[in-house]
Amino acid sequence: MYSDGMDPESTIVVNDAPPSVEISPISTLPPELLSSIFILARPQSRFPPVLPFEVVISHVSRYWREVALSTPQLWSKIYIYSSASTKWIRPYLRRSGCYIPLDVYIDVYRADRPRLPGENSSRRSNQLKAATIPLLLHFDRIRRVSILCHHESTALALLSGFVNPMPCLESFKVKYDYISATADQRSHFSLFGGSSPRLAFLETDMPNILPASMMLDKLTTLYLHNLSESVGFDFRSFTRILTSPPNLRNLSLNGTINSHTWPVHHVSPKFTMKNLQALRLLDDGPTAMRMPVAVFDSPQFNGRPKFPDLRYLTIQTDNLFLSERFSKIFPTITHLHLPYPDFHRHVLHLENALVGRWKGVHTIVLTMYRERNEQRLVATLLALLPTRRNSGHPVKSLLVDQDHLKMLRVPPRLSSQVDLQLVSPENYQEVWWNLNEQHSKGED
Repeated sequence: MYSDGMDPESTIVVNDAPPSVEISPISTLPPELLSSIFILARPQSRFPPVLPFEVVISHVSRYWREVALSTPQLWSKIYIYSSASTKWIRPYLRRSGCYIPLDVYIDVYRADRPRLPGENSSRRSNQLKAATIPLLLHFDRIRRVSILCHHESTALALLSGFVNPMPCLESFKVKYDYISATADQRSHFSLFGGSSPRLAFLETDMPNILPASMMLDKLTTLYLHNLSESVGFDFRSFTRILTSPPNLRNLSLNGTINSHTWPVHHVSPKFTMKNLQALRLLDDGPTAMRMPVAVFDSPQFNGRPKFPDLRYLTIQTDNLFLSERFSKIFPTITHLHLPYPDFHRHVLHLENALVGRWKGVHTIVLTMYRERNEQRLVATLLALLPTRRNSGHPVKSLLVDQDHLKMLRVPPRLSSQVDLQLVSPENYQEVWWNLNEQHSKGED
């Protein structure tokens, strides 16, 4: 989907006289080989208003057009950027055939933003919902869905169409900024008809719209963000969604849980997260990090240790005074990621954690540079690293972004204490950082 003002009937569906070019060597290739080349050359992502690759090659020559239009894989990614761009849905569905899995990317964030103060977004929401009906008729072959809106009401309008079982769905993401709906509006439907047996990745602000009976056996990666009391996220919701997927390995949480619904006694049902490998806790205010600490340290999390396979921990906060408590709750980690690190305050708590319970941490990751006291950061590392080495538990790798690397390469003593590297997918396999890296590069 692209260039909203263009007419799909004149550019894709009806074109009796496509442009022709002189015979060239590549035009002599067999259609099977040329089709394979087209598929391999297709970019991984698109940005409006650039013409999609498949449309461009279908207008190079008559022969290329015939090959492109007979290659359903080229038309399997459907991008929607506004109500106007929904006119491309039917042509793409037709070109993709009946059996090729579909990837649907709905990014209406800019179109969904209010143009005037107090503007009602319901009209745009309803238009989008109506325009996507043809797409939802192919729910049985949708493989990936990504929805990005400005208004929560727009997200709800689009989500309300995904109520049928989706047997091929592997990834589902929904994001929005402006919260406007009430709890009643959020709970009047359930996603996927209670059946999405292949779902492996789920990102949502609305965990309560997942049906209670939904089987999530394949779910390995879960991202719950903007959690608050207003979305009805309480102890029962939290335990249900964390215990439903038996193979959950990657979890990211942003927001708060209604503390009044969390049991204070020990007899409530206990649960474990024995397969959890990577946990990311996002900071959402001065007290946001204290809520995950209280939740994960509660008696309802059974087992000693409670998260035996946890290896990657990301604490996106400058509240280092919680480091010692985190080390008590998550003692098995080997990789500690500190985005936006601030070593100006409470650094002693981090030092105590790393020389205490976190003896197994062999890799520290520093990203999102904003250090206000570079000398304090260097001094902390120069004090910590020799102590860990002398105790027989050295920190082997320090993975940093470009800004940290420029600053930390200067002290010569530091490079002799640790292997200082630029963080990359090759040396850091934690799922959340790699997903952000892919997104920053424009990859789907």
